[in-house]
Amino acid sequence: MELFPFSLHEHRVYASKDQLTCLLDFVPGTDQATPPTAEQVLEESQELGFAAGDLLDVEEVAQLLSRALTDKTPLKSEPLSRAVDAEIRVEISEDKLSAHLTLSKGRGEGKPLHLKEVGDLIRNQKLKGTDIPRVQEDILEFHCGQDSRLENYILAEGREAERGEDGRIDWKISFLPSKRVEELKEQISGRPEQLEEFTSLEQFALDAVEETAEVQERATVAKIIPATAGPAGVDVFGAARPGIKGQDVQLKLFENLQRVGNEIVTTIGGLLEKGSLGEELYFRVRPHQDREIQVSLSEDRMQVFLTLLPSKGTGEPLDPEAVNRVIAEAGVVKGLQPEVIAKAVTKAQGGEKVDGLLIAQGQEPQHGQDTDLEIVVQLASGQRVTLKEDGRADYRSQDTITAVKAGTLLARLNAPTSGTDGWDITDKPIPARRGSARYVHVGKNVECREQEDGSLEYFAKIEGELDYRGSAIDVLQVHTVEGNVGLESGNVKFPGTIRVAGSVQSGFIVMSEENIFVEESVQGALLSAGDSIQVEKGIVGEGRAVLRAKKSIRAHFAEQATLLAVEDIHLTNAGLRCTVKCNGRMILESEKGNIIGGRVYCKLGLKAMNIGSEREVNTEIHFGQDILVQDNLEREQRQSETLKKRNTEIERSITHLKRTAPSDLKGLEVLHAEKRRNLQQIQMHSRRIFILQERFEQHFPSEIVVQGVVYPGVVLISHGRRREIKTALREVIFYFNTTTGRIEEKPLSE
Repeated sequence: MELFPFSLHEHRVYASKDQLTCLLDFVPGTDQATPPTAEQVLEESQELGFAAGDLLDVEEVAQLLSRALTDKTPLKSEPLSRAVDAEIRVEISEDKLSAHLTLSKGRGEGKPLHLKEVGDLIRNQKLKGTDIPRVQEDILEFHCGQDSRLENYILAEGREAERGEDGRIDWKISFLPSKRVEELKEQISGRPEQLEEFTSLEQFALDAVEETAEVQERATVAKIIPATAGPAGVDVFGAARPGIKGQDVQLKLFENLQRVGNEIVTTIGGLLEKGSLGEELYFRVRPHQDREIQVSLSEDRMQVFLTLLPSKGTGEPLDPEAVNRVIAEAGVVKGLQPEVIAKAVTKAQGGEKVDGLLIAQGQEPQHGQDTDLEIVVQLASGQRVTLKEDGRADYRSQDTITAVKAGTLLARLNAPTSGTDGWDITDKPIPARRGSARYVHVGKNVECREQEDGSLEYFAKIEGELDYRGSAIDVLQVHTVEGNVGLESGNVKFPGTIRVAGSVQSGFIVMSEENIFVEESVQGALLSAGDSIQVEKGIVGEGRAVLRAKKSIRAHFAEQATLLAVEDIHLTNAGLRCTVKCNGRMILESEKGNIIGGRVYCKLGLKAMNIGSEREVNTEIHFGQDILVQDNLEREQRQSETLKKRNTEIERSITHLKRTAPSDLKGLEVLHAEKRRNLQQIQMHSRRIFILQERFEQHFPSEIVVQGVVYPGVVLISHGRRREIKTALREVIFYFNTTTGRIEEKPLSE
């Protein structure tokens, strides 16, 4: 037996790892073995799920098998699927709002799909908003999966631009109810002639009016809200896509309206009419105002006021009957003024407004007059400051004292009256009030006299200060300043006695026709009294104080002051550097009663403890002659001297005028006339001077009594004689010896 080698043909049909390609492994056997047929191989391929159309046809498979059998060459992973190249495609939508990826894997002997090529293609598109990690993950999953094709995979999506809001109208007015609108249409239909001026009726007829509103002149009736653009979009490349604008309001303004910016404003008051044609809105204002009648009564029903607003356009006209009806409905029955009402109606019918016209007036009651006290004299204003001509404030000249003379009519209290009733415009009576009586207390130094008509009159019994306090009236004999005479009180001028509870400060004035009492001190002030002056704590005159009295002056001391008295001057202590003039005696009463410095003129002499000082202060004492006559003599001499100087100036002016303007006869006559008048006055003064000199030479017995020491520096003067003290003398009396014509002394003991 002979053995021959024998082996079967071996084949295997299977899918590639990605399940896209059908593969064939074929190992040829011996020639005696039966090989698989092409039909058998293709059938097995289809059993694996491969479509017949994706496989090689029978002839192509048969050739593969035949070549392997002939060449005895095995086939390893021989593709049975037809060759298809891999596909990579990115598609951008026409509106650029989406980017899609399409991938197809290669099979058979076709070009395979490479991930790098996919990535390069996507990057080259330069898309924006792509989720790279997600895309990488999805592509890798596809690549490793069994699907052969990935279609319309979204790589990136843009955002479509949105449409904005449409324009609209924001109304600022309220439209009338539809029933009222129809009434207005019917009302105007009866007056077509009033619409002739409206050219808009051809496009915007009355029947087309949909809504109506009452509007005022220059009123903003609506605000146009413009259309807005919607949110912007963006395409897949990141390019912005502008938002889409909404539809603007379409409108047309006719008569008496205007657009100011985005506002619709009326040019007149009347009726705003709104209509539309398609999407376009129509507007106009036509004048329309019904006549208006307003009757108002005052709160007390004493007055009636009429307001008439004339009709405009198609409004209801004004007629007199309607006016009278409204007045009557208001309850007005009395006090009407028909002529005024008729003129107002005519004015309103002519198109003019009548505003708050008084058409009726009630009758006020005439109330009885109360017994009011009428102050007849001029009361002090109470002002504590006076404005000078230059505008400066004068706090010294205050108006706080009402001074009256004896017998002066001070006040009058009239008798009350009953009065007359009145009525209001509704004919309601208004009772009059009867006047009431008033009680006035008759105070000190006041006399009350009843008159024939029942009134009372009040008279001052004495001269003094009127003190009126509402229910009482007095005349005070003494005016008291509580505190200092200063900025608070101002200057004090009073006909009666003045009492100052404090001091009199520098720069102020106290004047009385009677006495002045100062409880503290006097500074650089002026005090003038018709009687006497008394200062409790002394005078610190500061070189400015002047005290003058028609009787005496008393003070604790005086320093750098001028003291003038017709009678005596009394100082308790010293008089320092004062000018003293008295037609009586000057008496310094205490052990400190010294006269140091200044000048003393005393008609009847002087009594002091010491005169002068160890420092030989210059001190002059004039005595034995009438001081008042001396003052008058000096005044006459000054006036005469002034006139003489003026005549000397006139002589020079006459000489100059004759030389420079001899023809100026009028000027020369004026100068000669003045010179003649001056000469006459000089002669008159000369006569007076002669008489006064004789009176001044009259001697009055007087003595200068020194209880202590008279020091060098003291000069005694009388009748033109001077006695200068060279050495100190003690306890001595000086007097003028009319026999020897000298000032002599004698011991005080005599």
